[in-house]
Amino acid sequence: MPNSRHPQALHRNDNAIFHGLAAVLLMAGAVFSSATADASPMLDPYAFRNTSTGDGLNSQWVQTANDWRFSDYVYNGERIGDTSWGSGFWAVSDIATAMALNAGDPNLVARAQGITRDLSFANTLYNDGWGQGTGWDKDHVRPLAPVVADSGQETNYAATFTGYIYIPQAGVYDFGIFVDDAFTLSLLGGNGSLVVGRETFIGSSGRDFYTLSGSVGGSIELAAGFYGIELDYFNRLEAGVLELGWWQPGQTEWTPISGDLLYSALPVPEPSSALLLLIAGGALVANRRRRHR
Repeated sequence: MPNSRHPQALHRNDNAIFHGLAAVLLMAGAVFSSATADASPMLDPYAFRNTSTGDGLNSQWVQTANDWRFSDYVYNGERIGDTSWGSGFWAVSDIATAMALNAGDPNLVARAQGITRDLSFANTLYNDGWGQGTGWDKDHVRPLAPVVADSGQETNYAATFTGYIYIPQAGVYDFGIFVDDAFTLSLLGGNGSLVVGRETFIGSSGRDFYTLSGSVGGSIELAAGFYGIELDYFNRLEAGVLELGWWQPGQTEWTPISGDLLYSALPVPEPSSALLLLIAGGALVANRRRRHR
């Protein structure tokens, strides 16, 4: 699904935060196209310097009435929302419609927003039925999705997560997501983006595990620095689960992503010693000029 909302929002935030700090940004390039298995997809970071501990990603959640027919997804030549059976979420593209609901709308069941350090959520149906293990595996208990915890309704909820991830060292990485029902995950660099997703409930095999490397057809080589991250997700029926992990250089298994490496906004780099001396020198010259007037 083309996502026109998040990339532009990220770039607007970059311009506001980093105006006058162009030395730490890379020039934006063409959108990255999928590479073959013989080549390593490479993304350049937005910025290189890590100046603080991450606070987490921006998150927004919404839950809709189970009988609301709003999906614009077209199936067999027919808009699903116009059918007698097509209630609830059917495609990632429906998330924006649900997020735009006004307070007091009868189709709005619950809404939540904030900053989250852990991208790991489920509903009660999943935790009670399949959440029996522990650690980084598919079947273990996860925190309840905020809207499920608020409303008690288990179905037809969605979330968006936006922000940045700090890659601490250069090397080959991979990102994996365990999901039920559908999602789109994008990793954004200064020269393009890499995307993996299951964009619709149609033809879904149920819960499954997806990797970014599997989507782009090769290993993912990254330089150290900050990259944009965007995740859109929904659960329509029954059990719902979402968890994002990664494979770092030198690791032998998948692990959760530390919240210390996730940022709701790019941190402004601390000025260098040379810049501080330049600022101090400019202030001194200005002060002397005022004295001689």
